[in-house]
Amino acid sequence: MRRACWIALEVGLICGVPAVAGDVQHYTELGVVASFSSIDEQNIETGVSLAAGNTYQQSPPGSGNRVAQLSFYAYQYDTNTGEYIWEDVDFKTLQPGELLVSQNLSRATLHTTATVDTAEGPQTVTIQLEFAATSPAFRTKSMEHYHAGKLIILTQDGGSSRDASVTGSVTGTGNWTPEPPVYASLFKVASFSVRVE
Repeated sequence: MRRACWIALEVGLICGVPAVAGDVQHYTELGVVASFSSIDEQNIETGVSLAAGNTYQQSPPGSGNRVAQLSFYAYQYDTNTGEYIWEDVDFKTLQPGELLVSQNLSRATLHTTATVDTAEGPQTVTIQLEFAATSPAFRTKSMEHYHAGKLIILTQDGGSSRDASVTGSVTGTGNWTPEPPVYASLFKVASFSVRVE
């Protein structure tokens, strides 16, 4: 059975970050995920899964920290033999402007590169993708309250996502995204935490 590989950005929710007395923390992330797969005339499957997000983390009164990251996975799989020809993962920090996501998750662009080791050696992959939402937002929300003696911790987490269509290309040794995506979405994650003791 062919193995399915999905990549998710590592979201470090604020409730898991060590805090000090009176600590308040905010975390938000806007991003995209997508997965593609195609099979050529030799029954060689080429697959790509990627996730990218713009994150912002703040502990008032500080100004906060912004960073954008990409997780990229690609492979070629021989369906005749049931063996992988190659597979590799790349993680990188994105430059300003390489990932743009609208606040209402209606659209996004991802223009960057990744590097993977293929059967022919290291390959620079050009990513030029445009995302457009195709569904209403699906929202989730949770709240936790912890009280022990003088220690009080309140955490509120929320998120939303929208299914998306994707145009453009992921170009390595040819276009690795000739088919519609297996899956694609835009997402937003937000977390607020306060600790008092």
